[in-house]
Amino acid sequence: MRFEICPADIIYTFGAYGMPTRFSHWSFGKAFHRMKTQYDYNLSRIYELVINSDPCYAFLLDGNSLIQNKLVVAHVFGHCDFFKNNLTFRNTSRQMMDSMTAAAGRIMEYEYIYGKGQVEIFLDAALALQEHVDPTGELGRPKEEKNLWEVKKASPYDDLWSLDEVAKIEEKSVKKYPPRPEKDMLKFFMEHARELEDWQRDILSVVRDEMLYFWPQIETKIMNEGWATYRKGAYINKKRITNVAGGSFQSLSILTTFDIILSNSTSSISPNFLLTNVLFKVNKRDVLATVDLGRPAPNKLSIEISTDKSVFLVEVSIMQINSSRC
Repeated sequence: MRFEICPADIIYTFGAYGMPTRFSHWSFGKAFHRMKTQYDYNLSRIYELVINSDPCYAFLLDGNSLIQNKLVVAHVFGHCDFFKNNLTFRNTSRQMMDSMTAAAGRIMEYEYIYGKGQVEIFLDAALALQEHVDPTGELGRPKEEKNLWEVKKASPYDDLWSLDEVAKIEEKSVKKYPPRPEKDMLKFFMEHARELEDWQRDILSVVRDEMLYFWPQIETKIMNEGWATYRKGAYINKKRITNVAGGSFQSLSILTTFDIILSNSTSSISPNFLLTNVLFKVNKRDVLATVDLGRPAPNKLSIEISTDKSVFLVEVSIMQINSSRC
């Protein structure tokens, strides 16, 4: 685990690009402007960024106080634990930072050779399709039938039948391509698009590999943030920082920061708030202890989470919690 303290411009640049090193594109600049403007107007704040690699890298905002960084470090270790032990990340490349650096260099070379405008137009098209990948790969697909591509041969007596029958036979003889719906569009275009040049196939491969790296983080966003915040709450409980009245300034600052992190906006519910409450309630009911002891336990647990304006009924899979060590 490695930590670095960075200014806000660097933190929000990493947040807009998704990684410290990546190819250049105007959409990243657009994201940076939006995020940095929200930070300047005190509408949002990125306390840290964690990179799923080996070892993990954590970039802390230099505006954090020492007390805030204590909570941030506990939060970061929760993310690292989740990256390492959750089954969704089992096939994730831990050397993606090096791969992205090499890919950025190749794309910069393509811009020099073929022109920045042409490369940017193709990147626009590739990024528009970046979510059309198949993270599961070949898992769950039915086995191919042996006679899938075989067409029934016409008999020498087909001319004796009516024209309608001949038309039906010709219609049935048309091959279906691809034989089944293909979810991974980027891979399909890489392998079968005849009009693409080699540098364009390389760009599609780069966008696809990077999306497969980010996909588990998108899929487990709520669980990931909730687990990290839950571990941070466990740190506070371990230090017995529970009573603000008569407590020290450090205790008051820690509880205030933790309360801000768990707060909801007026338009959406915070993933930190949602899953942290779920995990604390699960722990309170000793469901995990029951499963660990091998005694019968329910497969699912329904938990009611209340906010100022809404009530959420969350159904938690106990098997999913155990697989992610939550």
